[in-house]
Amino acid sequence: MFRRSRRDAGVWIAGRVDGGARLTVLRDFVAPYAPDRLVEWGSITKAVTAACVRAAVAQGLLRERDEVAHIVPRLTGAQFSIGEVLEHRSGLPRMARPIRAMFERDPYADVVDGRLDPATVTPLLRRGDFLYSNLGYAVLGEVLDEVTGDWWEWARAQVFEPAGVGSAALRPHPSECVLPRDSAGRALAPWSIGAGAYAAAGGVWSTFSDLCSFLSTAVRDPATPSGWHRAPGADVINGATRHSRACAIRVHGSHQVLVTHGLRIGSRLERRTVELARTTDFGGTPPA
Repeated sequence: MFRRSRRDAGVWIAGRVDGGARLTVLRDFVAPYAPDRLVEWGSITKAVTAACVRAAVAQGLLRERDEVAHIVPRLTGAQFSIGEVLEHRSGLPRMARPIRAMFERDPYADVVDGRLDPATVTPLLRRGDFLYSNLGYAVLGEVLDEVTGDWWEWARAQVFEPAGVGSAALRPHPSECVLPRDSAGRALAPWSIGAGAYAAAGGVWSTFSDLCSFLSTAVRDPATPSGWHRAPGADVINGATRHSRACAIRVHGSHQVLVTHGLRIGSRLERRTVELARTTDFGGTPPA
């Protein structure tokens, strides 16, 4: 079994943001974090994609009941609706192929600069059954390409600009990014998810303050925001990639969102986020 270097392990930052995008830093930046460097969002990207779909629906470009195969005919097996994909009820598996040796192998390398293989867009479960799916949100990226011309440009205009997010990127240069380093001081490469077919499922990078600005939009609607999970007492969203993890909590009834980001910290980040919510002036009652 391989042993991973512990350099830069367990580093995390945190902030509290309100609906006006006013950010209070609760855990300050430590190396390799810096205010102007980009952090990886992981699956928090799905909230962007969901918001893009809602905007397309609002503007009459598609309907949630529309079947994906009717919008993207090349995906012949996509016999499920837009709404079912949004709610992870299309029956699609998490990935088109199993993730093998996930700490060492980039599971997205095979689809860099490519599109989804139609043969892989086939439900694993019955339509309507819940199964969290990166593949499903990759499909939504293709749907948005079809109806808007370019899902990323649509995201910029419809989601990022209204939220005051100016640093969002899919393929930032490594020198711009917050990356952990190994014992020899070398930056560890992230997954290439933003460079291919799965970008809409987890490919966004931005400064931490811009991540918080986007998440602050969640407090403007009392309902659980698109792409978030409704838990007892709070709405929660997180994202995990090769080395990074991000988490946000909005306690029901609160007008603030607590946002954390960590490097090589694993699921401990969620526990620390809840602990921080319990010990700061956050409002409401954090989840158990």
